[in-house]
Amino acid sequence: MFRSRMHLAARRMLSTATETATAAASESTFRATPLPPPKKPLGAVRGGLMGLLLGFVIAGGVSYYNLQGDYSVYSNALLTNVEQLGGSVEAIRASLAKADSLEAEVKAVKGSAIKRDDLEKARKDLYKAIDNLTVEHLELKTRVWALEQELKKRQ
Repeated sequence: MFRSRMHLAARRMLSTATETATAAASESTFRATPLPPPKKPLGAVRGGLMGLLLGFVIAGGVSYYNLQGDYSVYSNALLTNVEQLGGSVEAIRASLAKADSLEAEVKAVKGSAIKRDDLEKARKDLYKAIDNLTVEHLELKTRVWALEQELKKRQ
């Protein structure tokens, strides 16, 4: 047992000496080349900002595209409604012109229409004329009868 312990101790020394020699050799090699400057851990921040900006640009582009599509749809709908409104306005103007012309005709008829008093006077004049015609008709009938009687006497 003692022997195996010794053997282990010797082995440890040997390995330690070998490691020390290797470390010294690598240390001299390591010092011969200059050390590169240490890297700053900004890649994650820079990448995060670039991703954020890229996300904003893409979201803005998609939003602009959708907004432009909605704008064209609503613009066309508004244009259609304005055209329909123009047609309605023209129909209303035509109706107003017709109403104005009818109103002018009514005024003309009222101006030329006879009033009730004038109608009564015309009726009385008509009755007088009819009475005069009846009287004249009867007088003519009487004359014709008288002439017939005279002709009968002569025959």
